[in-house]
Amino acid sequence: MMKSKVTILLCAVLLLLAGCIGGDNTSPPMQQHKTEVITVYLQPYNGYPADKLKRLQLDMQNCLDTLIPELKFHVDVLEERTLPSSFLYTPRNRFRADSIIRYQKSFPTHDYVMGVTSSDISTTVHGVQDFGILGLSYRPGRSAVVSSFRVKNKSLFYKVAVHELLHSLGLPHCAQKDRSCYICDADKHPQLEKQTRLCEPCKKKLLSGYRH
Repeated sequence: MMKSKVTILLCAVLLLLAGCIGGDNTSPPMQQHKTEVITVYLQPYNGYPADKLKRLQLDMQNCLDTLIPELKFHVDVLEERTLPSSFLYTPRNRFRADSIIRYQKSFPTHDYVMGVTSSDISTTVHGVQDFGILGLSYRPGRSAVVSSFRVKNKSLFYKVAVHELLHSLGLPHCAQKDRSCYICDADKHPQLEKQTRLCEPCKKKLLSGYRH
């Protein structure tokens, strides 16, 4: 498990859920962010379809503008890359999500980078070496990855990306366990269709970390 100045925490990823790990050592805690444009770069991997990437970009932008109008987000797209073969867990043909987000920390940007892939991804959690997940991020941090592989309703994939971005911005899972909250822990049963808002306690916690 990665050591950092931030308390090491492996958030509940569970079989079909997105999650996060401890801070990446390069990002300031939430309270040091400024209310300027928050740029999120989508990093496509291994031939992720351009039309689906564009859809994800637009859906994320619209969602963030509506969900957190108090902050200004800009979702952009980077040129495609190929995931290093060393990241592949060959017994199950899954890419290691922890390797991907660690790799992205070396990218020449000070903004948020979110890897996007249609390949299956996994991490180690709860004693399981290769646990299939939807996404993984540092909390707080500037690197995350999401996969559409396990998303049944692909039109809701953007909700996975928003969930991971909220972790990157410093939010833990919703303490209210409000199923309608974007940052709620699905606890083995993701219900993306129920996520429609950021509950008031979570939103207050997020906004309290920004200077106005």
